[in-house]
Amino acid sequence: MAQRNSVNPKKFFGELKRRNVYKVAVAYAVAGWALAQGIAQVLPVFDIPNSAVRLVVLLIVIGFPVAVILAWTFELTPEGIKRTEDVDPEAPGSSRNHAWIYVVIIGGALAISLFFVGRYTGRNEMTKVEVPTKSIAVLPFKPITPQEGDQVLELGMADTLITKLSGSREIIVPSLTSVRKYGNLDQDPVAAGRQLQVKSVLEGNVQKVGDHIRVTARLINVSDGSSQWAGTFDEKFTDVFAVQDAISQKVAAALALRLSGSEREHFTKRYTDNLEAYQLYLTGRYHLNKFIPPELRKAIGSFQQAIDLDSNYALAYYGLAEAHRALAITSDVAPKETFPQAKAAAMKAIELDESLAEPHASLASGLIGIGSQLNEKQSGR
Repeated sequence: MAQRNSVNPKKFFGELKRRNVYKVAVAYAVAGWALAQGIAQVLPVFDIPNSAVRLVVLLIVIGFPVAVILAWTFELTPEGIKRTEDVDPEAPGSSRNHAWIYVVIIGGALAISLFFVGRYTGRNEMTKVEVPTKSIAVLPFKPITPQEGDQVLELGMADTLITKLSGSREIIVPSLTSVRKYGNLDQDPVAAGRQLQVKSVLEGNVQKVGDHIRVTARLINVSDGSSQWAGTFDEKFTDVFAVQDAISQKVAAALALRLSGSEREHFTKRYTDNLEAYQLYLTGRYHLNKFIPPELRKAIGSFQQAIDLDSNYALAYYGLAEAHRALAITSDVAPKETFPQAKAAAMKAIELDESLAEPHASLASGLIGIGSQLNEKQSGR
């Protein structure tokens, strides 16, 4: 009895071949892969969410066993689709044996065409979004009266505007580290722009007198030195945030930046409404950029004071993380003494504002994580 009910492997695999199960499985796998690749390239171009793409790919995967079962159960003949049991395997009819080939060729051609069209369109879209054709350098602002200069405010104004303008994907903005050397009073903005290889330069003057601040700003075309926009602001110092918002928006309009909703919010976003905390943050940034241990300790003190005044000041936590990290890089202190503090400050900044790119970059650099791991290993000994 057991011998009569046992399956003959040779006969079983021969039946799989006769019913074209092998052919359908291979054809489905190839066409399904090409179709999935094409969908993954095309759908995002039309802003269709990734969840929909994943659902389509999942349906393609689920369809594989269904296609195999259908290939086993049914046969495509010149008379139409019939159950395999009703088809005479000895009956002539090459179209029955090879009809599946035409179906696969047509389906495969469509899938591969969709794949390449999607990839070409996707590349064009990525080029439009990820390779900005506009660039601007924000130079350190200069004092209106040289004898009454305030380097903290002058660098701070440039730093804040760099942060705001960097929120647009359409434009490249060099960092403060790249532009701070162009802060001399006699610096030619056009020459600086050519050295920085940007198309526009934003320069200006700033002066704080009592409780008032006066700011002049000019947007210059590097190619010919012409003025693209200029403005003057004379406000109470408590309105310095509004002045910065206005300058960034005027620059965006002059450069014809197409801003999304989130980018517009970034342009007017204020990380603190506490003016004293903001001034302490600018002081911390000023000392941090000098990148020597005594100045870094001053930066840590300024950032911590800013945090004490506004515990939700994400940028101040980021500055604190960078200052602690820089101390270890300058080898002034052992990494185990400062990296854990840097990591904690960076994570707190992210907790307060996940959209803030800077603390993510600090953690991604690996230095904070490596330092923390070294500290944990040494503590465990």
